[in-house]
Amino acid sequence: MVEIMEFDFLNNDFNISAVLNVSTVEDISIIEYEINKDPDITSKIELNLNKPIYTEVNYFDPCNLIEKHGEVILLPSNYKIDEGKKNMISIMDDLIFELPTYSFHDSNNLNNCLKAFASTILQENIKEENIKPLLGGASGNLVFYITNNHKDVVIKTFKKDEVQNEHHKFFMETLSMIQVYKLDLKSFKSPKLLNISFCELENAVYTMNAQEHMSGIPIGRYTSNILKYSNESIERKQALDKAINAFKALGEGMAEFHYGNNKGTFSAIHQLYINKFTNEFKTALAKFELFKTSGVDKEKFTNYFYDLLERAKYLPFKHGFMHLDPNFGNYLAYENKDGSFLISIIDTAQALSSMSKDQVPIGMPGFDYFLISDFYFKMEQKRSELLFQNSLKDIEIEEIITAYKQSYINNGGKALTENQANLYELFHSILYVNWFLQEKYTVSNVDQLENIKDKKKWVAVNNVITRIKQALERYELEEYCPNVYNYQLTLQDTRLIDD
Repeated sequence: MVEIMEFDFLNNDFNISAVLNVSTVEDISIIEYEINKDPDITSKIELNLNKPIYTEVNYFDPCNLIEKHGEVILLPSNYKIDEGKKNMISIMDDLIFELPTYSFHDSNNLNNCLKAFASTILQENIKEENIKPLLGGASGNLVFYITNNHKDVVIKTFKKDEVQNEHHKFFMETLSMIQVYKLDLKSFKSPKLLNISFCELENAVYTMNAQEHMSGIPIGRYTSNILKYSNESIERKQALDKAINAFKALGEGMAEFHYGNNKGTFSAIHQLYINKFTNEFKTALAKFELFKTSGVDKEKFTNYFYDLLERAKYLPFKHGFMHLDPNFGNYLAYENKDGSFLISIIDTAQALSSMSKDQVPIGMPGFDYFLISDFYFKMEQKRSELLFQNSLKDIEIEEIITAYKQSYINNGGKALTENQANLYELFHSILYVNWFLQEKYTVSNVDQLENIKDKKKWVAVNNVITRIKQALERYELEEYCPNVYNYQLTLQDTRLIDD
């Protein structure tokens, strides 16, 4: 006999697809009988026999659809531009129709779906007070923290309505989460995917994934905590030591994530990224054309991009897995009692681009390494100086970065050549422009903005635009060998800039 779980569904019609521990049609018949004769269950529960039956025997069972469809989406590592064009939207629509579905057609309250979904996962009746919204990332997806007495989970939602369709992000994040978890990393902890589902409301639908809640705080807080204390104080030195130890742990974990499976080849940049950044560049160029006040010369920028992209075909890269969005908020640091740190990696949707069907990594891990060792610290320093007149000292930043770099290299990470660093800087600048450049961030002075969030974004956007202008100035001075069609690898391209 299958044990029946009883929930209060607030008398809403509720569609559920075998989320109980059943595996045969006979078991479903038993459940229907038990439900029908139980007068305490007032909600109508429909079991759709046309949908696949899920069990909770092991971790991957609830999510086998994601993996099945992922096999179609993931490309072989030798993918070429004219091969394997897939209709991802169509595939994901097929997938979504197969998910366990929660329907509240007379309501636009997402909490109804969250309560029902969380109750299924935690096997108890989750109430409104158990649901707490978390701050979503740049993607704008709504994220919720569900807490009870036994286990805490995070539910991330992806909306589709007349204005937006975030279902592709659901697919990317869910599949990447499975793939990263399967790496069984020793130096990083990644959230376990608990279940997936689909929510139908009156004016919108949501795909949802439920994942294990990770302990810790964003690693960047360990650097900002230093600013709480006066210069030369013992407390400031202690805070600096904690930040150093946290970033040492990050370096070790990133090295394992990037290169730990030992299958990455040493060759030119993968064609997938040539295609990706060519398309991203065209979008950025259109933004610069729209916001001429940014001061970026369109023609110079075009020449610079295509010259460096051509050179990338000759530069050596050690391929591996990569995060592609390695900001300080996507790594959570948890301090153990002995002062060591456990690092958790989250929000890995973009990492999917570095994964292939044959388990051979095709990403550019140096991109992650470059952003942390070069970009993010300098951006945070400029932001603190300009907005708060209080920032880390250069020597403090150098100590943290050096600890991170040494830990990364000592644990198998690869240092960068100067030309690789130039290329990564260009790629990141293009992505950042596409993500965040708006007309309000092209004003000449940050004081023209009122909102502190806008001021922080202004600093970041203008820092990126300044980098682009500086790169174009250097390029004009022929520091970057613009005659790329006669380009040959030189000692510069094998010299490690971190030596």
